[in-house]
Amino acid sequence: INQGIFRHSATMYFNGARNQNISQSNFYSVRFGGGNYLKTLSGNITCAGDVVIDNATLDVSPANFSITLDNNWKNDSTGSFIARQGTVTINGEYSYIYSGQGNQQYGTGTYLSNHLGTKSFYNLIINKNSNTYWVILRGNLTVQNNLMINNCDLRQSHDPNTYGINNIYIGGDYINKGVF
Repeated sequence: INQGIFRHSATMYFNGARNQNISQSNFYSVRFGGGNYLKTLSGNITCAGDVVIDNATLDVSPANFSITLDNNWKNDSTGSFIARQGTVTINGEYSYIYSGQGNQQYGTGTYLSNHLGTKSFYNLIINKNSNTYWVILRGNLTVQNNLMINNCDLRQSHDPNTYGINNIYIGGDYINKGVF
């Protein structure tokens, strides 16, 4: 439980081989691991760096706590993200979304590897400072509800020959106030 001031400039690891609760905090970067265990938010979290889901399950809880980050979202391992009806917001300048969902390699018809685990978002807001900043997908993107792009260049692939063409699946509204 975080009831004070918590400051750091490195990665915080939640990798206990047990279920863990994560209270409201501001992190630099955060990684969730430790095996097939549940890491549950008990408050909103903000990260100045990356959010990485390794081999654990990150759950925003029935309260639908939010996650805000300024760098990369990495869920391309065997971990899962239980989005429920929560919102993930990506701010900052340049970011990648590594989803681990297989995509088609450009011009070949060959599908790149697909990692196990739940990879979808419920609401995703990409909120950059200018259209000159970008977010690049590394894997297919699934948003169960709304995808909002504010002041950003969203790219479906960095290099289609190497990383493939990434599909975007949206179950709700698509709001584009950027470049796509």
